[in-house]
Amino acid sequence: MSRNDRSLTLVNVLDDPIDIAEIGSDCNKQFVDQRHHSHYMMPISLRDFAARVQETFPRCKFGLGRGVSSSTRLYVYHDTSPVCMGWIGYGDFTTSQFQNPEKFAVVSRLIENGSYGWSAWQYNLASSKNIDKAAQNASRYLRPYSPEELANSYSRDCAAAYEEEISESRSSVNGKYAAVTNLNRDAGNGQALMHELVQLYKGGHIFHHASLHTAIGELVTEVDTKKDMDNTRETRMSMVCVSPDTNGKQVYAVCNVANIGDAPLYHKASGKFTFSASYTDEDLPAELVGGLSTLSILEDGQYVRGVGYRHNDSIFYVARD
Repeated sequence: MSRNDRSLTLVNVLDDPIDIAEIGSDCNKQFVDQRHHSHYMMPISLRDFAARVQETFPRCKFGLGRGVSSSTRLYVYHDTSPVCMGWIGYGDFTTSQFQNPEKFAVVSRLIENGSYGWSAWQYNLASSKNIDKAAQNASRYLRPYSPEELANSYSRDCAAAYEEEISESRSSVNGKYAAVTNLNRDAGNGQALMHELVQLYKGGHIFHHASLHTAIGELVTEVDTKKDMDNTRETRMSMVCVSPDTNGKQVYAVCNVANIGDAPLYHKASGKFTFSASYTDEDLPAELVGGLSTLSILEDGQYVRGVGYRHNDSIFYVARD
């Protein structure tokens, strides 16, 4: 992911959406409830801020993360997207060793805060003591991710799985080749490979050394297997983001890349996904229907050559002819 993708959070890793009216409503709940419903313990100011954000985005929802920071931030999202727009918070989010005044915070990949180095998450932070200014920041910076942003943010995971299979296939061939060459270096076989080369030169093509014959046979088999895999491995890939529209109807946003192997190389135009079109169940291309059907039964993070890669139940990378 790029440095501005640190705020990217999948909705399905959050707890259930919360009712912002409950924020700070009961600080006397039992400890076990506080742990599972930490919004009860959040400051009232965050409740007021969330209400202002919801005025701007009437259909948005708020969710809690599952880390130690869950008591200080609310993730903002819509049911129509598998990822959050960003998060809001109230507190001291500075890196100073001294305590600073609490502020209303907005974190989004669209923010570039020059007060922090790009390696710090605060690089994507905008904060203000004024709730009106904070509400303006939320309205300006909290934006849904486009299909292209999603495709390029997660393409590295797909490309890594794609390249891993290629690497394993190459390593297998190299291993078999090493077995052949190691035989030639073994004390007991000394000049075995040279002897066979002499026999080949004389036109016999008969490997008289049994161990070498077996090793070369395994090498030939592995080379043929790799060739078949290379011939059936599509490089063209389509990212399909599946999400409901405001009416609850499934929408398939499709982005394409010419060579998934270039996906991690963002400086190359060929490595970037570009938006193609959005479809419904009625007009989704048959090639994508077939790929999604297979990928839907895979585990998250699983890659299958000739089929594609499943990131999660909303984001798929489908191999194309």
